[in-house]
Amino acid sequence: MALDYYFARTIKATDKPVLRLYGWNPFCLSFGFHQSADGLNRQALRQRGYDLIRRPTGGSAIFHSAEITYSIIIPKTSWDQHQLYEFVHQVFYRALHLTGYPVELFNGHADRKYLNRGAETFACFNRSAYSELRYNGRKILGSAQKVYRNSVLQHGSLLITRQQDEIIDFLQISSPEKEKYRQVLQNSSVSLSEIKSDPIDPETIANQISSVFSQQCGAGSSIKKLTGEEINEASALTAGFVVA
Repeated sequence: MALDYYFARTIKATDKPVLRLYGWNPFCLSFGFHQSADGLNRQALRQRGYDLIRRPTGGSAIFHSAEITYSIIIPKTSWDQHQLYEFVHQVFYRALHLTGYPVELFNGHADRKYLNRGAETFACFNRSAYSELRYNGRKILGSAQKVYRNSVLQHGSLLITRQQDEIIDFLQISSPEKEKYRQVLQNSSVSLSEIKSDPIDPETIANQISSVFSQQCGAGSSIKKLTGEEINEASALTAGFVVA
């Protein structure tokens, strides 16, 4: 995610949008740029060998485990943040349909009164957004944004399995409350593994997302390898996001 922040800081008005797709090792809990981490059981995270970071984007907490994480960075001169949000969801909608997942693209009312209001809204997949991908009414893609001076950065998580439910274990609340919020999370979210029983190849899905993204962006898209300078510059930024 430090690389995402680096690209958001350095992208120029004439640059092409940047799409990144990645996974996590070790797994990690990230909380939003403006979100409080009060009430989080950091010891429980450490005991399981997981990391804890503050994202360079807003939104609520996500446990990054069995998922495909995406980021897209665009110059602010390309689209505004609302157009970007809608565009990304259309890309994922088409890519998932092409790989056999009949998700639905939903546009409605965002739940904006959620930050720092306790366990019920701590997890991203417990709340609604204006544009969402759903299956049978349950959310499968969680996304968050941050608008910078010259760019817009958007992150998101596409759930492969239900391991994200583990986020409830890291809240400092009673066992009955944990079971309550775990049920809320299960009722409001869904994973690819629950939609169909076929084996899931994250790389195949990621390649389809990349292909649709390239088609939608038009001619001139290309795959770019990270340079040593980019990696070093991004590494220097990690201190601002790692949480002790």
